[in-house]
Amino acid sequence: MERTGSRPGQFAGDGTLGGIMSQFKEGLSQKYNFQLHGDAKLRYLVALIDDWTRLFFNEEIVITSAIRPISPGKKSYHPIGRAVDLRTKDVPELAVSGWQALISFVNSQRSSFPDFEGKFTWLWEDKGGDNEHFHLQYKKGEPV
Repeated sequence: MERTGSRPGQFAGDGTLGGIMSQFKEGLSQKYNFQLHGDAKLRYLVALIDDWTRLFFNEEIVITSAIRPISPGKKSYHPIGRAVDLRTKDVPELAVSGWQALISFVNSQRSSFPDFEGKFTWLWEDKGGDNEHFHLQYKKGEPV
């Protein structure tokens, strides 16, 4: 799938994450709604990670989860479109470290990214395990 614009943040006319990403985990596009409710900041960061990975590693990122239901009693930003998971299996560790650096850079750049400063956090969840993935979300306490 090709991007419709030439810079991060330009998306398909339907406003879905699928308009900007290379791949989704097989079967997920039918199971879940991948729109991010117009959350331009999160879409921009995912597009930035995708562009960086393509540029330096000639790899496509794969979204494994965006908006999805959660078990009762658990807290998550996924149901409200404020979190996204990216596949890390078969992705060079240096690439994932670069994703972490990109998010840290954007979080710290008040002059370049004033609306992004300190708003996002990431986790490299279950590293080395069966459910290994890169989880990107708004920091707790950020208004929904």
